[in-house]
Formats: sequence, structure tokens, C-alpha cells
Amino acid sequence: MADEIIGQSNRHNYPFFVEWGRNLKGWALTRQGEHDEGPEMLSNKWQQGFSAMLHAKVYLEVRRRDSGLKVIDAVIRDQPWLAPEAQRVKGELLLLRPESDLNAARQCFLDAYAQAEEQGATSLMLKAAISMVLSETITGMTAPTEALLQKAISLVDPTHQSTDRMRATELLDLWAGSAANAAQ
Repeated sequence: MADEIIGQSNRHNYPFFVEWGRNLKGWALTRQGEHDEGPEMLSNKWQQGFSAMLHAKVYLEVRRRDSGLKVIDAVIRDQPWLAPEAQRVKGELLLLRPESDLNAARQCFLDAYAQAEEQGATSLMLKAAISMVLSETITGMTAPTEALLQKAISLVDPTHQSTDRMRATELLDLWAGSAANAAQ
């Protein structure tokens, strides 16, 4: 699809959409494991809004923490409609460094959750809750995080079995199982 966007945009002289197509292709290649070629496809022109978010997600995938943080901070500041997902990605980027500030990352996840809730974006609430749970894998899920995850799951339509909803349910079941084993 990205190649089609690039081709059509070149044929009709729409340079903005050529760059948008390059960003989509770079992101898709990175998600497919092409960690050298994907980031190389990213365009530095018109790097704003959702395009900048794609850049940050690519940097997260290829573990370029500092590059991702530079991009994501601008998204949080300049694009309030993207703030919930941008805060979540920022938290993930903060966790890339072993000496990272776990509390700062968790605060990003809580902020992402609250902003998504304010926007009525239940799928983004679920993503933020999943990130929060995963940040607690070392210490174990806390009761407030369990409640946050349960609420997010309950708000997503149960007939819509998205990858995030299934993952969140599995995490909750896994935690419940490990808590039961610890109690024995």
C-alpha cells in the first residue's frame, strides 16, 4: 500500500504524500523486522503529527531511545490529539535504558491512560494499561494497575477481539494465576 501511495503521489506531483508514503513504508518494514532498511525509509520532511508518531514508533522498535524521545516530546507538546499514544510511547522509550527511571515511565503510562479516558479513546486506554502492566513485570502487578487494566478491558466492546484486548485479558489471567500460586 505504501508503494502505491508513493507511486500515485509521484505521478500526480503530491510531494507531501510521497513523504507520507515513505514514512508508512519505513514503519511497516520496521514492524516486519527490517531494522536497517525501515528507518532509512523515513522521511525527515514534514515530520509532524501522525508522521512524527510513526518516526517515534520506529525508533522504539529499533531501540534508538534518544532519537525517539526527541521526536515524541515534540508530538506531546504540539499535537494534543495524539498525546495519549505519544505519552505511552514515551514511557516505552524511557524503559529502553536499564538505568531508566521506572517511575517516570509509569507516570507516562498513567498520563496516557488519563488523557485517553478524557478523549473517550478506549483502545488507547487499553494500550496504556498494557504498557503499565508490562512495566511491572519485575515487581509484580500492583492492585491499582490491575484495576486500571480491568477497567480498560471492560470499556472495549467484548465482541471486538483486537490483539490488544486479547493481550490484556491474557496478562490479567496470568497475573491472577501467579497471585493464586503465591498465596498457596
